[in-house]
Amino acid sequence: MQHIHNRTQAFTVPHDSLISSCSFVRQSDTKISLELPKLDGMPEQYIVPYHIREHRPLLILDGDIPTDGVANQVRQLCERVIGELDNSPHHARKPHEFEIQVRKPQFLKRRFLIMPQGKGIMIHYRPKTAALRYLFFNLRHVPDTDDAWMLENESTTF
Repeated sequence: MQHIHNRTQAFTVPHDSLISSCSFVRQSDTKISLELPKLDGMPEQYIVPYHIREHRPLLILDGDIPTDGVANQVRQLCERVIGELDNSPHHARKPHEFEIQVRKPQFLKRRFLIMPQGKGIMIHYRPKTAALRYLFFNLRHVPDTDDAWMLENESTTF
């Protein structure tokens, strides 16, 4: 479980771990600046359009969102490619003929979302392979506060 204060922090779900948070700096009424590591570990600076009047928290996900994985009110502000996943055959078992085949090359995307209170599902990729794991999460407003939110990991499948 991770708590944030909506005016200065964002939730992150990085490629190599579960839920955490990061701080951002407001550049103007419509933009924020933050620094996060890419897939290779090197930091990268991001400028994200996030209006000062927005009350929904910023959620930064490294991965994909399946169809109907989040509520309709979720809005993606931007996305960036942060690296290429190694999906060579020696990392995986032989797939069944009915399984989805991984396309090559596969790029890991960082998604910047604003989301209302609710539940969601995201697809994580293991750092050195394209193997999937699903993260089920719940975003809720902390009662009796103005800007405090919590993001809980409900379960993870591997």
